[in-house]
Amino acid sequence: MKRVFVSLALVLALAAAAFGAAAALNVDGGVIQAGADTNLQCDTDGVRVAGWGLETDTGLVDFVRIHDINPGCEGAELFVNITQNGTKIAEGSATIPSDGAGGDNDLDPNEVGVKVDFEPDQPAADITDIEVFIEGGN
Repeated sequence: MKRVFVSLALVLALAAAAFGAAAALNVDGGVIQAGADTNLQCDTDGVRVAGWGLETDTGLVDFVRIHDINPGCEGAELFVNITQNGTKIAEGSATIPSDGAGGDNDLDPNEVGVKVDFEPDQPAADITDIEVFIEGGN
């Protein structure tokens, strides 16, 4: 009977150690993909917020410019969530054009930029974060 309790205690200790090790893993916001393709992502090095559309008479922000998008994302949909302390307060989306084809020309000729309008307009002081993700493209 003592062996059973010792074995059970050892199994529980190992399970607790494995759970603790998994809880200590670092998580970063890298590329997320799903499907059979091993290369679904179109932009692996990230994008850049190039500027905000601030109406100075009202103090409201109504768009954001996202640049440094890889041209391989052409035709994909770019989504933006505007957050205040982790809570989504506005959202918008835009189709990623080819550079110079109605897009927001990026300074880097090998990258693309896009203007994303979002609703509802937000007071600049309320915006604490932005989440950007791309769906499609390859």
